[in-house]
Amino acid sequence: MPGVLHGAPSNQNAGTKRRIRMNNNSHIESELKQFIATNLLFSDGDYPLSDDASFLAKGVVDSMGVMELVEHVSQKFGFEVPLEDITPKNFDSVTLLAGYVRRRSAEARANESGLSVGNDSAPANRKPA
Repeated sequence: MPGVLHGAPSNQNAGTKRRIRMNNNSHIESELKQFIATNLLFSDGDYPLSDDASFLAKGVVDSMGVMELVEHVSQKFGFEVPLEDITPKNFDSVTLLAGYVRRRSAEARANESGLSVGNDSAPANRKPA
C-alpha cells in the first residue's frame, strides 16, 4: 500500500510517516491545480491563485467547468459524485475540493472494507436494529 511504512521502529519512522502523509495530501491539491490550470484556465503555467480562492468569485469555473471538475474527480480519484454533493461547499476552491476528495476516498475505502466513516462504529452495510 503506497504511503504506509511497515516493520521499522516507530521512533525512527515518525518524521517519515508524517512526510509521506503530507506528500499524499499535497498530491491531491497538485493534481487538481494542474487539471484546472490546463483544462479550465487553458494555461501552460502553474495555477495562479491561492488554494482558498473561490472558483466562482474569481471566474475560474462556470456551470460547464463544474461539470468538468466533477467528471475529472470521478475519473481520477475513482468514486461517483452524487448530485447532492455538487455544491460550493465541496467544489468552490482547491482546498474545499481536496477536502471533499479526501472524505469521499475515505468513505469509499471504508465501504470496501465494510466499515463506516464517522461517529457510527457499525459497518456501513448493516442497518440499525
